[in-house]
Amino acid sequence: MTAANEIARLRKNIGLDIIGQESVIHTIAMGNPETVGEQALDLPLLREISSVTGGQFFVALNRTDLDSIYDELDRIEPELLDTLSYRPSVEYFYVPLAVMLILNLGFMLILVFLRSAQPRVQYQGQLE
Repeated sequence: MTAANEIARLRKNIGLDIIGQESVIHTIAMGNPETVGEQALDLPLLREISSVTGGQFFVALNRTDLDSIYDELDRIEPELLDTLSYRPSVEYFYVPLAVMLILNLGFMLILVFLRSAQPRVQYQGQLE
């Protein structure tokens, strides 16, 4: 399969053709570029994908390279998110805490009352 066919298939799979929106795809080759066989990196294809979509091609041979690539991508493509979060203005964590403390206290009082209500046996004389 040629690189152009692979790119067309990729664009269709991620929905770029349907949306009609030009998206930039940055590619990162990770691993040993000298590896052969099934695990080999397809560097020409990754370069082609990034060049056709207007992105950049990066090679990460180790963790430090990958971190610097992520820093560069953050600089190139800042993430713009609209977030909606809910934070209550009044915290109610103390309600279940108070209920559990009251129940625990009540349980302890019941145990003390039941224990004190049991008759006590007093021994008179010597035990053998």
